[in-house]
Amino acid sequence: MKYIKDEIFVIHGAAVGFTACISTRDVTNLGIHHTIVYDRIITNTSGAYHASTGIFTAPYKGLYVFSSTAMSVAGHKQYLEIVKDGAVVNKFLVDASGNQGYEATGNQWVLEMDQGSEIWIRTSHAGEIHGYCYTLFSGFLLSEIY
Repeated sequence: MKYIKDEIFVIHGAAVGFTACISTRDVTNLGIHHTIVYDRIITNTSGAYHASTGIFTAPYKGLYVFSSTAMSVAGHKQYLEIVKDGAVVNKFLVDASGNQGYEATGNQWVLEMDQGSEIWIRTSHAGEIHGYCYTLFSGFLLSEIY
């Protein structure tokens, strides 16, 4: 009988994870394919999220988990997309158009990323979204792929 020791997986680089939010009250007059810039960085352990552009660049090839929470301004809706290397991965909607209150939606994706791949959230239609850190974008490296 052969005994195999438990393996411990070590990521070669630093930990990779970020959470950023929109700090202003509302982001209005959003056009089509407007990249959402989450300007307040809460966590950015690898420095791979860029608050000036709203884009995360994968420092390692691996399996990543991304999530987005978006809040719509009362009486409005916003269609959004998660985009990887220029290609739309998925679309989602936050819709408060039929009521007097705010509405929120949350989404999560597990995606394989190459080193240097970029991912961001953008609009697919014109509109506006609510800030005050109710609208967030997060991601982390789950496992490197060799």
